[in-house]
Amino acid sequence: MAGRLANVNQPQQPRSPFVFPAHIPRDKLRLGQRVVVAVSQANNLQIFFGTILACNDRRIMIKEDVNSVKTRKFAIKSTKIQLFAEEDWQVAAFHL
Repeated sequence: MAGRLANVNQPQQPRSPFVFPAHIPRDKLRLGQRVVVAVSQANNLQIFFGTILACNDRRIMIKEDVNSVKTRKFAIKSTKIQLFAEEDWQVAAFHL
């Protein structure tokens, strides 16, 4: 239990700025990068703000910025998944 609480009293590091330019090529993904994920399914657009926790050639794992421990996994090769900078999230709606 003590191991889980070890980081509670340490000062938080400042958040890194969201990535730029708006669209991020897959070969530019980095762990800890803050992104917006736009997912288009059945004429619905869902947008998630978060940080990249893990990625490989097939999938990307994002921790959402909603004060929770929720993570989402996305198939990276899907043409329905796009990554954007926070300030350009509205652009995502027009690209998908």
